[in-house]
Amino acid sequence: MKRGAILLVMALILISFSASHSRPAVGEKTSLITVQLLDVPAKDVIRLLSMFGRVQVVVDPAVDTEKRISLYLRQQPIEKALQIVAEQIGAQVRKEGDVFVVEPKREHPTLPPKADRPKEPVSAPPPPSAFPAIRPVPEERKAPKKEAEKEVTEVFEIKHVNAGLLALQLGGTTSSGKTLLDYMRTGAIPVVPVFAEEASLQPVGIAPRQGMVPQLTSSNLQSLLGLPRGARITDIRYQLAPPGAAPGVAPGAAPRPGVGALGMLLPEGISSIVAYEPLNILLVRGTPEAIQEFKRILSMLDVPPKQVLIEAQFVDISTSLEEALGIDWTLSTGEITAGVVGLATGGVLTVRYDAGRFGATLAAALRTGKARVVNAPRIATLNNMPATIAISTVYPIVMSFTYVLPGGVSRTVETVMFFPVTSYLVVWPTIHADDSITVMVVPQLVDIIGTVKGPGGIELPQYTVRTLQTIIRVKDGESIVIGGLIRKNDMRSEIHVPWISRLPIIGALFRGRVRREHDTEILIFITPHIIRTQGPAARPTARIE
Repeated sequence: MKRGAILLVMALILISFSASHSRPAVGEKTSLITVQLLDVPAKDVIRLLSMFGRVQVVVDPAVDTEKRISLYLRQQPIEKALQIVAEQIGAQVRKEGDVFVVEPKREHPTLPPKADRPKEPVSAPPPPSAFPAIRPVPEERKAPKKEAEKEVTEVFEIKHVNAGLLALQLGGTTSSGKTLLDYMRTGAIPVVPVFAEEASLQPVGIAPRQGMVPQLTSSNLQSLLGLPRGARITDIRYQLAPPGAAPGVAPGAAPRPGVGALGMLLPEGISSIVAYEPLNILLVRGTPEAIQEFKRILSMLDVPPKQVLIEAQFVDISTSLEEALGIDWTLSTGEITAGVVGLATGGVLTVRYDAGRFGATLAAALRTGKARVVNAPRIATLNNMPATIAISTVYPIVMSFTYVLPGGVSRTVETVMFFPVTSYLVVWPTIHADDSITVMVVPQLVDIIGTVKGPGGIELPQYTVRTLQTIIRVKDGESIVIGGLIRKNDMRSEIHVPWISRLPIIGALFRGRVRREHDTEILIFITPHIIRTQGPAARPTARIE
């Protein structure tokens, strides 16, 4: 993501330089532009072409401008560049006066030429039937037509579930239920931008917060840096500020499932279902008979859902403590059942472990300093709904821009962008009739392992990402342990006695070097608990005939 941000700024410089050296002569209507972009949202590319080509572009809302594209053009007209971008996102460009309109492609069905169309065969009239003709029944002897049953509207108060989500599942409409459904099904956290511009150089994975430096975009770059009119950016430098431990919350990346098809169960005669969420009610319109059948279906759906409390602990533990916990990553003995997942150094495994047994041992290890709890979040979720826990460390990067004024004077402006390093955990529990819980666990651990030299010799963070997915069934209150993520620490130090250690010959007797190798391991303890209510959750007992 950071690479895409740098390429976007480099594209600004390249387009600005190309546009300033290829402006059209007097009477010429088009300007040529050179652009090189890699993995950039289409909306940013269109905005760049509009700004530096000095043309007006209108984008139809139905066009998917979030699609990321790559573009390599040299000395091409603005209109051709817009057409190439539109083709990559499945759209087309048409010109109305001085305005370019980007809209979805319209497929017009084409018929074969008239001469090539197959001639319809002319059928001969049927021969006269030998049977006597059937006489029509007189009007007075026909059965009377059944009049269409009048529709009525009825209000249903939803007691235990969200009316908006239920309306969407039944094929109805709502105002904000779709947004909430996407959030609950994917575990994503809605991001509300601080600034009006949607395009940003800020890496994906952290929501903007108050107090951040305004993000760099193609439209506010000049005003953000305070550049005079006609100034050119000539140099860009980056500097990694000391890493701050500012925690943040990032959206999860679970896949988006489709909306349910409960609407197939609706009885014939229901014409519309509308949710009014401020009162959590459903407005249903249909025939009286269909309304009664709808009541039976609703009684099966409007029941109190079960809930699960997820306790997670990220523990940085000494590898020598595994023996105390009784964990052997290569064997399956006693009460511990191990299963290989295999995705990290040392082999990632998951085990089921009695909560009370490891809890006492772990508490003793924490007191003696052999283990350290990095994070211990708790989160509750509905049955069959994902819960997402994300922890982010934000690294500020100082960006230095050098620009040249029209008079030849160069100046430097510095700004800050933020680079988040996020670890997250997605837990998807399913409660069974015997109170056991099937848990799908998807952790992603990000660890800074060092730095690399960046532009200008500055140091940028280098990190590793470990992701795995496993499904395991446990009892209520039983813990799941994911381990095998080993970190090797090699510490070297030198000890000496001041002044005396510097003396010749005998000084070596008062100096020494110490090397300590210490391995630590990240263990993830996950303990699901069924949240008990005062009364048992209602179970559907109605039956559809």
